[in-house]
Amino acid sequence: MSRELLAAPALPMADTEAAPSLLALAREDMACVFERDPAARSRREVLLTYPGLHAMLMHRLAHLLWHGGWRFSARWLGWLARLLTNVDIHPGATIGRRFFIDHGDGARVGANSVVIGEVPAGRTAIGIPAWLVGEVAAASPLKVGAGGTAINRDHPLIPDPVGKAIQCLLDRIDTLETQVRTLRGEPAPIKVAGCIACAAGELCCEEHGRG
Repeated sequence: MSRELLAAPALPMADTEAAPSLLALAREDMACVFERDPAARSRREVLLTYPGLHAMLMHRLAHLLWHGGWRFSARWLGWLARLLTNVDIHPGATIGRRFFIDHGDGARVGANSVVIGEVPAGRTAIGIPAWLVGEVAAASPLKVGAGGTAINRDHPLIPDPVGKAIQCLLDRIDTLETQVRTLRGEPAPIKVAGCIACAAGELCCEEHGRG
């Protein structure tokens, strides 16, 4: 064997670390409660009285069933978790390790969003990192069930922050163009209602004439 091969550094070993078991994940979830909630006093109290922990434990099992092809069982377990804890998590959602839900309220989190702070009740958070969009959700007059639970059907109406930002830029451009024309003493262009050629404001109507 040559000296070059003997002196060559050893190749790194492949990452063969197996995914943690459900029991290991449950222990981590319980441990993170004590790290983040100063009101937690004992393991028994946390295990028996923390609905956020119950929701996570049931979700991890439902997630395992979901990816194992047991879709109905996973959805039923998710429904049971929501019924018991008031926390609704789709069994297909991937949640990292040591995740702690302090309180389950009416907040909604968009898909693939990364929440790094508290989401107030009735609000929607989207993006990476997640930010709040929309207004406080109003209770729907529709009631179902013996308890009269309110249904909010506005969940698909999540505002588009990118579209809103673009609209703000277009409004600003329109204001600046109006100021420039005023300083130059130029007449304001005739705006054509319903112009669909583009979204450039005044210049759109001036260049394309009619929509």
